[in-house]
Amino acid sequence: MDIAIHHIAVELSLFETDNFPGYLWIQWTENKYNDFLKDILQKLIELNMLEINENEGTIRYNKNFEIETKP
Repeated sequence: MDIAIHHIAVELSLFETDNFPGYLWIQWTENKYNDFLKDILQKLIELNMLEINENEGTIRYNKNFEIETKP
């Protein structure tokens, strides 16, 4: 989950791409930034944009995801 959250933060230009260890304190402590990033990750999972493989401990893009064009 740390890497997935890091990628989200990089895409939002909150973290630098080449400093993963430098931002781990944000992800390993209770703070508003960690809460925000976890919320985004959870929403992406709820929308089925991302899928979790609990056996491998990985999160990846759901290649079958499609945005509904009409309700």
